[in-house]
Amino acid sequence: MYRIRLVCLTLRVALALVVLAPVAALAERPTSMRLFPGRSVFFVRTPDATELSDRFNSGGGGELLNDPEISPFLKALFNRIDESYREGPGKATGGGLADMLALFEGEVALGIVPRRNEPPGVVFLADTVSGANRKAGEPMALADGQERATKLLDSIKEYASGRGEQIASEPVGSTTATVIRRGDNANETFGAVERDGVLIICNDRILLESVVTKWDEAEGLVPAVEAEAEDEEEKPAEDEDRAKRAKRLRQRYAEPLSDNEAFTESLRECVSERLGAGDESPPQLVAFIDPVGIFRAVAQENAGARIALATLPILGIDGVEGAAGSVWINEGEWDSLFRAHLLLDNPRAGVLKMARLLPCDPTPVDAIPSEVAAYTCGAVDFAGTLDGASQLYDRIRGEGRFADDVEKFVTERAGVSPATLIEHFTGRFVSLQAFGETREGAAPRVTPARAIFLETHEPEKALTVVEAVLNKVGANLEQRDHNGHPYFVLPFFEEMAQKQREEGPRPGQAPMVISCLALIGDDVVFCETYELMQKLLDTHAGEGDRLAEHLPFRLMANRINRLGAATVGGEEGRILMYQDPVAQFRQWHAAGSSDASREQLNQMAEFAPPMRWLRDALEDSGVPSAEAMMKYATPSGAAIYDTPRGFRYVAFSFKRAKE
Repeated sequence: MYRIRLVCLTLRVALALVVLAPVAALAERPTSMRLFPGRSVFFVRTPDATELSDRFNSGGGGELLNDPEISPFLKALFNRIDESYREGPGKATGGGLADMLALFEGEVALGIVPRRNEPPGVVFLADTVSGANRKAGEPMALADGQERATKLLDSIKEYASGRGEQIASEPVGSTTATVIRRGDNANETFGAVERDGVLIICNDRILLESVVTKWDEAEGLVPAVEAEAEDEEEKPAEDEDRAKRAKRLRQRYAEPLSDNEAFTESLRECVSERLGAGDESPPQLVAFIDPVGIFRAVAQENAGARIALATLPILGIDGVEGAAGSVWINEGEWDSLFRAHLLLDNPRAGVLKMARLLPCDPTPVDAIPSEVAAYTCGAVDFAGTLDGASQLYDRIRGEGRFADDVEKFVTERAGVSPATLIEHFTGRFVSLQAFGETREGAAPRVTPARAIFLETHEPEKALTVVEAVLNKVGANLEQRDHNGHPYFVLPFFEEMAQKQREEGPRPGQAPMVISCLALIGDDVVFCETYELMQKLLDTHAGEGDRLAEHLPFRLMANRINRLGAATVGGEEGRILMYQDPVAQFRQWHAAGSSDASREQLNQMAEFAPPMRWLRDALEDSGVPSAEAMMKYATPSGAAIYDTPRGFRYVAFSFKRAKE
């Protein structure tokens, strides 16, 4: 239990440092990608804190933080978060969030490495010297960085000493590490090294040693270290089993992350093809995750997970080789640019073979209003997916079992087979998030309501089949009318939603939804609230502006098409996404000014710290004006491309026009 708490504390401190401290590239030492183990299942790195901070402050984020109408609220919110931090990780680091923001100026990286039959190893590296100062060889900057690193270590040691933990100095490679241990248990160890202004923190001594050793190798210090090791080997080992285990671990951690093919290939997919509109600078943030590796690590101590692990090859999920992401801030015409790639084995198998996208026209239909929070459009091969599911199911359960089970558990209950149902749909879908009108006295929604559009071949026939299926399973649809257009409501969900509104929010309880459906044009539309459904019907009838004619959407769609041609070319399957924060900002302002919303916020603040921070910040500073918030409501776009080597994701937000 203590080890789990120790890992959690290490993660909390390290994540706070990574997220809150921007970073700088190093020219005279190996980067974290060459120091961290190749077995890392999670890795995040920013190469230059100073540059990242400067880019953020000179872009839209900095303008927002410094806006005289908005900054009081943001400062009040920051102060509330800072108070919680000081009561938690701040006790060990000896300060608040502002201190952490100013602590590191160079490279910052966090890695998580699985360990057998133990909680994961955590490695944190941070440079206290900026890239520019390190490249210029500024001695004062190095001295100042070493002083700040030493101060942090002293604070951690003082905190550990107060908890009765053992503190010692031990040789690690060519340097000396501060080792904090609970009792004599070597598995409950926290080690830290300060080297040339670079701080390395780890919860595993051998893992820490592997990082230092790679650094030693890069600087040609390994021969001396190996000579010392030979002298030590002449002495009788205190614990032969422990020595053998340590040797195995050293070999396991020897390969650097930069030699991990999944890491290098997935990251190359993110940065090798730039999108233009700016200089060719490297990303300010990169990340990597190995989903299968994480699952394997979790499965070590869970019998059920180990059984599931054995099914990965059958499902084809072992073909997920890794995922990487890269971020540029204030780059060219972009306020932010994000690229990611999910690297898949080729050819795909199992579930991954079923997950294929089709080309489609992303133009919004007439029912989509211009004021949406989010719009997503894509197309999938329903028939191919169903056929793939049948083959995969039969492979696991036996020949013919899919057809038998579908007939028994689906067709007999729904009155129609899945194959017959999907024949009515083209595969094109739209996911919409928007706000309808708020009823008088009700609390405005903080999150948008959702709607799903499914395009049909023959609309009337498709609606008839859907109605029959829902009534067969006991939905008891009730037809209603809005301005001469019929739609259907599921009474059960409406009653549940009304009850939840009367009782108020509860811990861990997701809000219930009111489910509606209607035939609008060629689409069967499923909607979360009848207010939004009525908005869609009105827009389809010609009331209000439509998204297809909205200039920001047209600009984004044009850029997505250009990016698609540069990224994958041709007409590969893709999903287009559009977000416009105008509607969301307006709703947040209405919710923040609503007495009913404040009451809900008070209830949620009792069990959710973020809600408490938000409530207190609103009480301290009030709600920023809607006009001030609208200035920063710049649209953003994204797309997922289906490529031979996996799924590529590109997202961007435009810079706002200067006043």
